[in-house]
Amino acid sequence: MSLKNRIAATVVATAAAATGLVGVTEAVAPTTASAATYCKNYVYEIGGSGSCVMDIQKLVSIDLAYDHALGYTGAYTVTWDGIFGPQTKTAVQAYQRYEGLTADGIVGPKTWGVICSTEWVGGGYNPVAKYESTWNSAFLAACGSTSGYM
Repeated sequence: MSLKNRIAATVVATAAAATGLVGVTEAVAPTTASAATYCKNYVYEIGGSGSCVMDIQKLVSIDLAYDHALGYTGAYTVTWDGIFGPQTKTAVQAYQRYEGLTADGIVGPKTWGVICSTEWVGGGYNPVAKYESTWNSAFLAACGSTSGYM
């Protein structure tokens, strides 16, 4: 392993430890220093905890609540406590099923790809409009961009 790769791995490990990323099963070495802080660069599952898990809980539950209001009957209630437990796994699985993904309850690259490409619905009927600022901040922290909201 080159010195550059060892340094990158150390930075990722240090960032994971500093942010309390327990239950993170895979760290993807970021290409820039700022990318190290985005949740989408990690895989989350049962046992995970921290602010990224809370962002997952917010984004998945708000999206599912919106879909539920439009007729989807999947689970959509999850406590925003930052702990990836059975309730979060069930919500992630419901989200994955709704989005046509394998419903394994693990938030990895495919699930992040869908989460980070979801756009906030503005104007007209929006049953979750009161959560717009929550969605915006969670999306920015998790996905590293503002393209997912208006």
